Amino acid sequence: MYKIITEKIYDLPPVLRKEVFRYAGMKGEPTDELINVFNECVYLSRDTFAGKICYCELSKEDFLSYLPSAKKSGAVERLLSSAERIVVFVATAGIAVDRLIHRFVNVSPIKALMFQAIGSERIEAICDLFCKDLQEKYAKEGWLASPRFSPGYGDFPLAAQTELFALLSPEKHIGVSLTESLLMMPSKSVSAFVAFTPENKCDGCH
Repeated sequence: MYKIITEKIYDLPPVLRKEVFRYAGMKGEPTDELINVFNECVYLSRDTFAGKICYCELSKEDFLSYLPSAKKSGAVERLLSSAERIVVFVATAGIAVDRLIHRFVNVSPIKALMFQAIGSERIEAICDLFCKDLQEKYAKEGWLASPRFSPGYGDFPLAAQTELFALLSPEKHIGVSLTESLLMMPSKSVSAFVAFTPENKCDGCH
């Protein structure tokens, strides 16, 4: 029987302006006006983000049993070719940024867009910190980590979301639910897995 673990991540790195502008679809050098909007939105959301994560570790056999949609994906098959352990997780940046987006969407669309982009940058930062910690933990035991991979990436069916949510019950553990269209709420949430292969079995897939 697998064990679901929950964690909180508070100590996030500073918001990266370049990444926020990339998520917002802004190209070229930002104007002073855009930089001012960015700075204001970062300030308004300064106490908004605290990452929450729930996850479990599975054998490859159990992973394919709980997420049978993964068997339909060539990309997942390649990631799992030499893997023996898989960590499945759901992470969220919380609901507060969705409230900020909703608050400004009619009042100031540019600020709503900036909050969208800041939220995307923050959930990526949360996932990067979590995966880095996983890598370091497993590396001490002689394991190599794959990149994280999510339902909807490549040929990994988005329908795997329902299987992943049935496995982790993130609604109960960290307040993340799944809509009928397979989107997560809060919107700045990520579901994914990371596969781990013993160093002596790695065939170059990583």
